[in-house]
Amino acid sequence: MGLDRVFTTPTVTVDQSRYDELIRKEYMLEQLKSPKKESVNMLANEEKTENKKIMISQPMKGKTNEQIRNERAELVKLLQEEGYEVVDTVFENAPANEDVAIYMLSQSIRYIGKVDAVYFMKDWEKARGCRIEHTVAVEYGKKVFYEN
Repeated sequence: MGLDRVFTTPTVTVDQSRYDELIRKEYMLEQLKSPKKESVNMLANEEKTENKKIMISQPMKGKTNEQIRNERAELVKLLQEEGYEVVDTVFENAPANEDVAIYMLSQSIRYIGKVDAVYFMKDWEKARGCRIEHTVAVEYGKKVFYEN
């Protein structure tokens, strides 16, 4: 019995860069919906943390530097007890001729390159700057922790 039909598969052309962008967006949305919850307590289960640097990402809009430092004070202490060197990312002033928010974000991104991990405080996903920092940290393979 011979083949009485020939089957062909349609060819689909895919724009690889567009596909990659969609996959990244899907991944980020999934992370925002249900990020893996790692807390300070889980830091103890990590490999040796001595001499490892970590920075804290937290919503800062509308807060003074004093308020920001007070909000993170207990966390800084816990991270230091776990052996991390907490890199200070509470910047004092932006140059007069620059957009303050963009300047502060650029400095935070610069510091992500200097640390081993980034700890995201509660409500980070609601703050544009924190979401951008998260994207940078994840895309560049930094260890990421979240406040429960």
